[in-house]
Amino acid sequence: MENEYISKLEAFILEEDMLSISRDVSKLKTEFDDWLLHSEGKQQVAALKAKELGEDIEQIDFVVIKESFYTLFSKYKDAKKQQLDIKNKLEVENLKLKTSLISDLKNLVENEENIGTAFNGYNTIQETWKKIGDIPRDKRDSIQKEYSRLRELFFHNITIYKELKEHDYKRNTQLKQKVIMKLQTLRNECEQIRDLEKTLRIYQDEWEDVGPVNKDDWEGLKTSYWEVVRSIYDKINKHYEQHRASQQENLKKKQEILGQLKEFLDQKEDLQGQKEWQKTTDEVLKFQSAWKKIGFAPKKDNDAIWKEFRALCDSFFKRKKEHYKFRDNKDKEARDAKKALIAEANELKSSEDWKEASHALIQLQKKWKTLKGAGRYEKKLWEEFRGACDYFFNKKDETNKANEQQLQLNLAARKEFLLTIPKLKFSSAGDI
Repeated sequence: MENEYISKLEAFILEEDMLSISRDVSKLKTEFDDWLLHSEGKQQVAALKAKELGEDIEQIDFVVIKESFYTLFSKYKDAKKQQLDIKNKLEVENLKLKTSLISDLKNLVENEENIGTAFNGYNTIQETWKKIGDIPRDKRDSIQKEYSRLRELFFHNITIYKELKEHDYKRNTQLKQKVIMKLQTLRNECEQIRDLEKTLRIYQDEWEDVGPVNKDDWEGLKTSYWEVVRSIYDKINKHYEQHRASQQENLKKKQEILGQLKEFLDQKEDLQGQKEWQKTTDEVLKFQSAWKKIGFAPKKDNDAIWKEFRALCDSFFKRKKEHYKFRDNKDKEARDAKKALIAEANELKSSEDWKEASHALIQLQKKWKTLKGAGRYEKKLWEEFRGACDYFFNKKDETNKANEQQLQLNLAARKEFLLTIPKLKFSSAGDI
């Protein structure tokens, strides 16, 4: 038997939100209970009348209907309980979220001094707060009051921050104006580029360290700042353009010297004798001296051309070293012989046996003349040998001169004595 209350309850159970229909279901249950009580009583009265009349009537099995309804009602309560548990869990989570937002707002109120950041933070908190659903009923009042209190404190602090910020804006404007004036002085007075670059960086750091200014002042300050900074950079760039041009000119000069050195050394492939080698060496040293007087060329070219120039010089001096090594080996016999004569001369130079030593040194000089040249060591060896000989003969001459002077003194003394003889008186021959 179809029952309208059961049908309505079946329809309610098909709803998704059991909590929203709770009042309707409770009302339906009450109506069902009233209907059931009334219907059972009515059927009992009808049964008694029929019995008195000896009639049979068809009776409705209200037990089945009641069981059907309450089975559905129990199913509804289970579904409602399940949704209520979920709702309670969500409210607990929402409470945590709102508590966290209150903590964030408190931190914003107590610590954030940047107005823009503070407002952005507040707007984020406020938008998030609106999206959070219900919280447990017993916490709603206290949570909302704390949130409202912090909102009021936030806007109170913002008012104070704005007043302080306006003061900071004015001060920052003055500081940025001072930086612009220093930059203008730097541009007009500083001529040393390295000092200019270094000081420019310092002033730019000062500019960046100064805080924000009022928007109405910012555009003018920014324009003035960048105008003077760009003019300084123009001055710096002009210097380096001139420097690059100078480096190109230096490169050209070095290329000319390199070409001249190549041509010169190509003509000196077959050098003969020490004088030629020395003369050529002097010319190469002149090339090197001229090279050193030239400033740097562009770095990418400077290293390469220097390596080429140095290679030519190294090649020449290597040839020279090999040449002298060959000559040194060739002249070794004569060099050793002359060193031996020098050793003998050094032994004789301090002798005071003038006759024997003179004869020996003269013989050494004769022998020297018979020896071959000692190459590049000849001059040095000759000066050393001649020094020993000169030492002896100068000393001999000084000794002879001293002896001659003494003889002259003795002679003069004798002559003076002879002049006194006629004046002497003798009493007898024995007195003489």
